[in-house]
Amino acid sequence: MSTLHTPIPWRYQPGSSNIPGYVAGPTPEEYVAQLLSPFGILDERMYEGNGKLIVRAVNNHNELVLCLDRLVDDMVETHEDELTSDHNGDGPDGCSYCRNIASAKAALREAVK
Repeated sequence: MSTLHTPIPWRYQPGSSNIPGYVAGPTPEEYVAQLLSPFGILDERMYEGNGKLIVRAVNNHNELVLCLDRLVDDMVETHEDELTSDHNGDGPDGCSYCRNIASAKAALREAVK
């Protein structure tokens, strides 16, 4: 999987009294994003909350992808008997396992684009 963004780990960097915080890469000089709030409201708690949410999502991305991939494999293995017998003649259309497996596989494809 190739990375087309600033290397992780990302960090939230607090701002000053009149400058909002920002998201930085491994060093403060690796500026990633300035945090803004709607309507020009200067609220450091909002900046900090948004910044930390972005940082957690990016830093944990690979771990989440691996966990989802393992869960999909487990779901497929658990469901294998019905898959090989065409759901005992009922077909996959109404099967929640098949829908969830397809949805998770689609999410994995998007996550590693």
